[in-house]
Amino acid sequence: MVTVLDNGAFLLGAAEAGDLRVDPQEAQAAVQKLGAVRDSLQVLLNTMRQGSFGDSLQLGANPVGRAMSEKSTNKASGGESLHAAVQLLFTQASNAHDAVKRAMDNYDYTDETGARRFRPQH
Repeated sequence: MVTVLDNGAFLLGAAEAGDLRVDPQEAQAAVQKLGAVRDSLQVLLNTMRQGSFGDSLQLGANPVGRAMSEKSTNKASGGESLHAAVQLLFTQASNAHDAVKRAMDNYDYTDETGARRFRPQH
């Protein structure tokens, strides 16, 4: 059984095996959107790695305010679970993008191979 988290890898595997074909004219918009999502997630991951979300949040000049500020800044900068979730989304978007591109190539190859049967032999 394939889970939702495995779908990008599943699609990519099917496309690489030649089992998935998509008309390039119909899929071009999807490739562009998936590429934009992947690129945006990459920017977010880079920002999280650099910790460049700006100055720390100021929630008060007392120990509780500073502790809450540090914790909130840590979470906004990636924290433990947020970084893993964004990384997973990036991986899935990349796999889906690559799968659709490969499926488009498969379609072209299948179309060309089928057309050769009808061309006159010289």
